[in-house]
Amino acid sequence: MEGLMSFWYGWGAFLGVFLAAAAAIYIFFDSQAAAPGRATAPRILSIAGLALTIPSLFYRLTKMDGIDVMTPADFFAADSNFSLFLYLALAGVALALGALIYYLMSVRNSSSINVTVYPPPPPPPPPPPVEPVAPRPRPVAATLPMNQEPAPQAWLVVRAGPRVGQQLALGMSRPNVIGRDPNKADIVIDEESVSREHARVRFENGQFVIYDMASTGGTHVNGSNVQRQMLYDNDRINLGRVEMVFKKVA
Repeated sequence: MEGLMSFWYGWGAFLGVFLAAAAAIYIFFDSQAAAPGRATAPRILSIAGLALTIPSLFYRLTKMDGIDVMTPADFFAADSNFSLFLYLALAGVALALGALIYYLMSVRNSSSINVTVYPPPPPPPPPPPVEPVAPRPRPVAATLPMNQEPAPQAWLVVRAGPRVGQQLALGMSRPNVIGRDPNKADIVIDEESVSREHARVRFENGQFVIYDMASTGGTHVNGSNVQRQMLYDNDRINLGRVEMVFKKVA
């Protein structure tokens, strides 16, 4: 026993800590690639084994100053922790190496089972070539084409805003949506005070009528906020900061 104590507290403590640390480090890093999620137990056991070797290394570094003036037997007998930490260290080395063996034999082995890889199926044969077919002449339409949009009967003349001076034609068969969104509006006005779909002007019973489309700033005709309003020549329309005048063909 005295010889084992002398060896361990000579260089054995360094060797034991090195072996336990090497086993723990190998298991930790190797399992990340070879056995992710399946090496929890070997990791815990190897770290516990490494922890058991630390007290003996601490005693080796801090408590060995008086061994030169005493016999080894008397020196180790004076402090019972020498033998206790020796047993703990030996158990720790055995635990770390056992965890390494268990990891290599069980956990890592199960992750390296050969998997049969079947070759991908061959690509399908190319379709047979298609002989060109002469195009058939298109039949002549039996009816006349649909009537085009009639000439505008009214305009909106911009007096204030980004399109000052422009005359915006109002169609008789389209909704004439006025707004900022080019995907939804027929008449696009790029002004932040104008809503995406601010108002629309419809032709109803021979008269143009303006409707507010739940706009943010409201639709004003001659200074009055309106939801629906018939338009007459020279009516002043305000959409946000944009001002227009309604002009009807005489």
